[in-house]
Amino acid sequence: GASLHAVIPSKYTAQSELLMVSNPNDDPTRDMATDVALLESEAVAQQVVTDLHLDTTAQKLTGDYTGTALTDQVLQITVSAPTSADAVARANDLDQAFLAYRAGVLNGQNTAVTKTLQTQANRYSELAITAPTLALKQQDQNQAQTLEQTIQSDNVINDTITKQSVVIAPATAIT
Repeated sequence: GASLHAVIPSKYTAQSELLMVSNPNDDPTRDMATDVALLESEAVAQQVVTDLHLDTTAQKLTGDYTGTALTDQVLQITVSAPTSADAVARANDLDQAFLAYRAGVLNGQNTAVTKTLQTQANRYSELAITAPTLALKQQDQNQAQTLEQTIQSDNVINDTITKQSVVIAPATAIT
């Protein structure tokens, strides 16, 4: 029994907590579930493997950490590693890699949506120029303006989500 630690090495853990801001127009519980899935993706794990030059694969690393939704806005990350210092380092890097990856996903989605909305707004602006009546011209201009306001609102919401989602409790070793 005394030599069991030599046969089965101990795992050390560290935990951190992140404040996850979600879109006010979305269901926060569903958004948190999406965040947990993104956290546990191989893409995020690969970034940690690369950053820390770990001698493991992203697939194996995903088995060494979990994300737990403590609330609709607080995500707790627990990481296991061979040493306490490694667990803390991996958790801290995982926090940053995840927030960056999530911001990239959100920015990509926002870019696609705003591009589509801008195309529609431009179309309504062109229709307003050639509208046969003043009423149709005003209707097309209003539609273009509404779409422009939606684009601005979407950009503000996206910036708020990505900038206000932060680490609120840096990784600490769990004894």
